[in-house]
Amino acid sequence: MLAAVPKGRNMRLLILAAALVAVVATPSLSESGHFLGLTVQSGETWIFRIDQGEPVDARKIDGSATPGSGELMVTLKPQMGAMMIVTNNTNKFYNYHAFLTMQPGSEGKATSVCTVANGGRMAIENWPYAVPAIRIADFRETDGNHISCE
Repeated sequence: MLAAVPKGRNMRLLILAAALVAVVATPSLSESGHFLGLTVQSGETWIFRIDQGEPVDARKIDGSATPGSGELMVTLKPQMGAMMIVTNNTNKFYNYHAFLTMQPGSEGKATSVCTVANGGRMAIENWPYAVPAIRIADFRETDGNHISCE
């Protein structure tokens, strides 16, 4: 049996919904044409702050440092596949997007991640295969005490 093709208003709503999904799923570009966010290569650790939803003042550090007040830290380790640890030393809970990439400057493939709680707590993500690099971007403050994975 064939499905009915939407007509009129339903077709316009379907087209609008498809366009919205395409916009939401497309990674943002900076004015220079580079993908926004911070790219962390396997074996690296970075500390950064969030400004207007994006990592800023990022600096690569050795693995023994800790984030200061108002900072986050991300580490990507080649451990039983790959493991990313995000430590949030702010007073906010954050949701964000992550993209598995082959190299800095590439778009990457979206992957699911969970909310990063505040107060120096960590969120750990694992993949059963090697991940050369990951780009994190689009940090959004969320209500405290609610962790979700998307």
